[in-house]
Amino acid sequence: MIVVGLMSGTSMDGVDAAVVELTRKRGRLLLRQIGFSALRYPRSLHHDLMAVASGSRSGALDIGRLSQRVGRRFGEAALEAVTEAGLDPSRVDAIASHGQTVGHQPGRPTITVQLGEAAVIAEATGVTTVSDFRQADTAAGGQGAPLAPFAHGELFSHPRAVRAVQNLGGIGNVTLLHGGEISGTDTGPGNMLIDSCIKILSGGRRRYDKGGAMAARGSVDGRLVDLVLAHPFFRRRLPASTGREDFGEPLAAKMVRKGRKLGLSDSAILASATMATARSIARAYRRLASSPPDECFVCGGGAANPTLMSMLADELPATEVSTTAKLGVDPQAVEAVAFAVLGYCALEGRVANIPAATGAAGPRILGKITPGANFRKAVLG
Repeated sequence: MIVVGLMSGTSMDGVDAAVVELTRKRGRLLLRQIGFSALRYPRSLHHDLMAVASGSRSGALDIGRLSQRVGRRFGEAALEAVTEAGLDPSRVDAIASHGQTVGHQPGRPTITVQLGEAAVIAEATGVTTVSDFRQADTAAGGQGAPLAPFAHGELFSHPRAVRAVQNLGGIGNVTLLHGGEISGTDTGPGNMLIDSCIKILSGGRRRYDKGGAMAARGSVDGRLVDLVLAHPFFRRRLPASTGREDFGEPLAAKMVRKGRKLGLSDSAILASATMATARSIARAYRRLASSPPDECFVCGGGAANPTLMSMLADELPATEVSTTAKLGVDPQAVEAVAFAVLGYCALEGRVANIPAATGAAGPRILGKITPGANFRKAVLG
């Protein structure tokens, strides 16, 4: 089955689209990545999504329109990836869309909101679309996140080595793989805190620290690192999930104010935000397991930040730190690939959550299926 996985993270900068061929052979899932592309959001769409995620008052019709706009962009991203892979859309069996998270509040029940109307995606592409993967898990008492651990286990498990697969999108999340055992949790900020700090420090002219260059010029200040690590999220019982509500611009603004009061340079403030991210990951590992993993494979945008990667390696001296490229999967594509796997499982009728990672009452089949023009082929074969 050929599936296009679509993913947009808490950075809200665009849509990642991975085209993969999935086959189940003797119970094992085999994957071949055919293509990958990233389609940025128009500035106006990014602005409107950020406003909603930051708590601006919007009416029901405004949210509905925004969800349709996101759906159209997701459909465009899917078609672009398929074209770049040299395929006709009629060859695609399904699209699996995570959607765009604009709100996530853990609790009982967890409330999580993803925009990107699946019917719009199916109409634009003609392809049956699986979406809303979090809702079945939250209905079962889970936090609906992280969901990638199931796919990580299918793709990256090792019979002997203890592996961590660390996603560094806007939020950080980890999957720990130990033989057949899988656990995971959100670890705290990924790129979000760093991005928010540089946006404030640059007066909005820059959205991220390219290559970690600015942070590399600064000295880490432990007081700013401690400010971040004092956040209540780090006292929650694991597994736990988090989002922009915890590690977005309000916390970054607090860091910048304190840094300037201490007379720190902009580079030092950014270096401290980067170290806080690395240290939060190492602390999560110590809470999840009695010993550090043998290997840590990083994916997501943070894998392209050498300063963050170096700090993470320093915080995990007993662990070999690299990226998922070493396992043959593009670090930028891993999360989109993961949702392709989840969509494939939905069409198979297979469970795809990890209760040890989300806190759900038990295994659940994830996703809602929206028929496209190819529905009979996709579902009935």
